Amino acid sequence: MPTVGRPPKPTAVKELEGNPGKRPLNEDEPKYDIIRNADPPKTLNEEAAEYWCHYAPLLGSRGVLTVADLHNLEVFCQSYADFQAAERLVIEHGMLVEGASGLKKNPALTIKNEAAARMQRFGAALGLDPSSRSRIQAPKNPEEENEFLKLLNA
Repeated sequence: MPTVGRPPKPTAVKELEGNPGKRPLNEDEPKYDIIRNADPPKTLNEEAAEYWCHYAPLLGSRGVLTVADLHNLEVFCQSYADFQAAERLVIEHGMLVEGASGLKKNPALTIKNEAAARMQRFGAALGLDPSSRSRIQAPKNPEEENEFLKLLNA
């Protein structure tokens, strides 16, 4: 039976937001190991793997990426690569292409729009859009806070 209403926020997100509703938090929610960095999945194409290599360390350094989030990052990266490929096709062939019955909308525009929607949906789950990022107060990187380490590395 489907649940009604908005899906609940994960406890970790509520904690990062400072528990604005002040309701009791679910202490029994599953906790997953944080991934600091991970190799890109073999299923990603070369361009998507490059995005993975950029975003995985970024998200991992902020403690946002867990083993349960790897699929979100995979879909985000592949969608980003699909978006870029579709954009190149639109630039090359234009917004209208010749069809059997005359000019029609370039199918790459549909691919581009679908990829953008996936990027938005899966990126928001990772805090990669301004709206979702503004609600999360991620813990600072311990190396950034440690003044002694800053002096040693100077």
